[in-house]
Amino acid sequence: MIAQVFCQGSPLLLISGVSETTQVVLVAWRMVVRLVYVVVVSCWNSDMMVQSNGDRLTMKDRQIMSETNRVRLSKLRPAKMLQAFTLVELLVVIAIIGILVALLLPAVNGARESSRRVQCMNKMRQLAVASLNYETNHNGMQPGIVSCVDEDRLWVQGGTQRGAFCQGPNWLLSLLHFIEEKAMGDIVAEALAETSGGLRISNPADDLEHYGDDKTGQPGSAAAERQNIGKWPVEAFLCPSAPQMTLDKRIDDYDHDAYIAKGNYAANWGMEDYYSWRDRKTHGAFGVVSLFQDGLVLQEHHPSLAGAFKMGYGNGTNLALVRDGASKTVMISEVIGYDSSQDGRGGWILNAMGSSIFTAKHPPNSIGTDLLPMCERTIPRDHRLACSGPPNRRDHQVWASARSNHRGGVNAAFMDGNMQFIDEGIDLSVWQAMSTRDGGETVSQ
Repeated sequence: MIAQVFCQGSPLLLISGVSETTQVVLVAWRMVVRLVYVVVVSCWNSDMMVQSNGDRLTMKDRQIMSETNRVRLSKLRPAKMLQAFTLVELLVVIAIIGILVALLLPAVNGARESSRRVQCMNKMRQLAVASLNYETNHNGMQPGIVSCVDEDRLWVQGGTQRGAFCQGPNWLLSLLHFIEEKAMGDIVAEALAETSGGLRISNPADDLEHYGDDKTGQPGSAAAERQNIGKWPVEAFLCPSAPQMTLDKRIDDYDHDAYIAKGNYAANWGMEDYYSWRDRKTHGAFGVVSLFQDGLVLQEHHPSLAGAFKMGYGNGTNLALVRDGASKTVMISEVIGYDSSQDGRGGWILNAMGSSIFTAKHPPNSIGTDLLPMCERTIPRDHRLACSGPPNRRDHQVWASARSNHRGGVNAAFMDGNMQFIDEGIDLSVWQAMSTRDGGETVSQ
């Protein structure tokens, strides 16, 4: 062991869970303490103390002084030091302290990141548990997104201007009542059922960032801002390790009428693109739930499109459909945003790829692989968040990878609520097998 060599054979108590680097730091610190003690004692016992009149103490005086007498003598007879630390001794102590700092800083930073990763994992666990509680209450998990437009438009991820004029909340909006965010959850339910005054929320992802402005008629007021829930980050959706997004860089483009805040947790959409949910072999934990039914008039703000039916209760994934095994199927992982209003990744109320959903088309933390409808195209090509946009935004062929700021991989919650850290070097076929609920693959963990 390095610590044993560093200590030159002296016994070292190995503490369970403490890294070897930290143990080396402890040994080095002990050596510094010993060195300082030896130097101080040597200086004290050397011929340095004199009487106040300048006469030296005799050898006999020094030999008979006890430790108590020394302290008493120093108080009664002021002394001066004829000799302090030598320059060599001082440099040695400074050098050792410098080495300690160099060793200690990475250990401290590593400990901090380890703590942040655990906090991030705990938040994700709460979302997974909340999703399972939702499944118990409604006999099915919350839908990834609810859509009540015709089959040809189920891929639409944009605003009502793009044809998404009948959508329900995404999977995170549906969880608000289950994560102690009742006030926000009540606003979502109220907005979807609103019929008074002609105000109807056609698409929560497109309308909830300005719902309060429309309802109160006082844009920017405190009352309005409290109901514009899409504009504000939710603490439960933020990973402490992820880069912080500045409020003036919230999403304000791509047919969204006001700023949309960003988060860091995304639902597993499957192993390919936005249409992965249409094939049971590629279907992930979440997908689009189609509630198109007779009597709906596909026209923006039509009264037939209002109502709580767009919550999609009981229409999400039932655990009985997870035939690959709940303990082997990923439910939730991580995404990180880019601090630009032109980049949609992390937008927590959006059902867009990379915003609140991801696919396993590429491994975790892959570099420059995202194909997105909302992509900041000025990101340098060698940056891990480098992305490209589809030639046509009206296209389901988009994908985004799970990513985090954790060293070496991403956190993932599975369909049974257990948590794992997934190495970014995982074989792609294994990662894709974990992302399907009924692919028939065999995954050993």
